[in-house]
Amino acid sequence: MSAADLLRADAPTQAAVSMRRYDLTHAVAELRRLHPRPEHFEEVASAAARVLLDAHGWQHHARAVGMAALLDCGHHDDVTTYLVERLRDEHTAVCDLLIAGRLLRERGRANSARWVHGLAMELDAGGLPLTAEVRAAICEALTRPAPQWEAIDVDGIDDAELEQLEDTVAIPGLPGTILRPIRSRGQCDRYANRLRNCASSYVTQVKSGATRLFGIEVDGQPVELIEVRPRDGRIAQWKGHANSAPDPGRRSVVEQSLFAQRLAVPR
Repeated sequence: MSAADLLRADAPTQAAVSMRRYDLTHAVAELRRLHPRPEHFEEVASAAARVLLDAHGWQHHARAVGMAALLDCGHHDDVTTYLVERLRDEHTAVCDLLIAGRLLRERGRANSARWVHGLAMELDAGGLPLTAEVRAAICEALTRPAPQWEAIDVDGIDDAELEQLEDTVAIPGLPGTILRPIRSRGQCDRYANRLRNCASSYVTQVKSGATRLFGIEVDGQPVELIEVRPRDGRIAQWKGHANSAPDPGRRSVVEQSLFAQRLAVPR
């Protein structure tokens, strides 16, 4: 059974239910490629996509095709609900992030879309798992009203000027240890490479002021990365190499320095 068969069917939902996963995935993908689209395209594509997601959503390709078809039909809220459910799973896939990026872009949230797309590229390249904090932040972007920073053209912000704001601060009690406010693409990339994390995908949020990153360096080498939420000053994440837990002794000292300088507030 093909896309043409689905379009001819009196009951497209039942026709989709009768199809095997591979055939249904292929048929929905074929439907998406039809131009011009037939008058009842939305009804058929939506029905088939919902069956695909309900029956075979566990398979990455089937899930991506199903969600993309629903977006084609304008069912943004349904895709949001499905994505939020997927993002609760620590095994979130690249395809989920790519669909989330497209959804955010279609909702006019260009900066969030760039950020999520960057996360997808980082996940695809390195295979590092997304932390629970990052997945929660994506859910927030998908479900909350757009904040002011979405209107900022981050591509027009000069990295060289931002680098001047990255003056380091020595940490009392920890010889050779400094705290670096990270604002530029160059530093995001440096920390991503050294710590094997997805800091590179945070450039959009950092440059727009949606989040704040602070790097910890020992003898000139990055060892940990801290994310602070600007809206309340709370620490959102504190990670070491490959998203490992930070050194507890060092964290205790650095935290006090952050609080003393009012760069963050206690929980």
